Amino acid sequence: MNYSPNYLRGGHHGYPTITVEVGERAPDFELLDTELKPRRLSEFLGKRFVAILTFPAAFSPVCTKELCTFRDRMALLNKANAEVIAISVDTPFTLKAFKERIGRTSHY
Repeated sequence: MNYSPNYLRGGHHGYPTITVEVGERAPDFELLDTELKPRRLSEFLGKRFVAILTFPAAFSPVCTKELCTFRDRMALLNKANAEVIAISVDTPFTLKAFKERIGRTSHY
């Protein structure tokens, strides 16, 4: 799932942030997906391993390469029973176009 924290109103531009250490359980949160549907982290917990992928700029060369790497390795992640959730500060509309351009790599 690819979400925009700006729609959560948390984490950027003067809003509070949450820091989670490696191995620490992430708190539940809700963000809009690219279809403007509210989605919660708790929807995915307990079913599969969850990997949260954050990236700052859809369509940038570095982020495009990063997301394409995940897309190209999804078979390995699926075999490991992992769900990838991609989160960006971009708007859901931008993220939807980005998803369509590079192909689905995770939940958006």
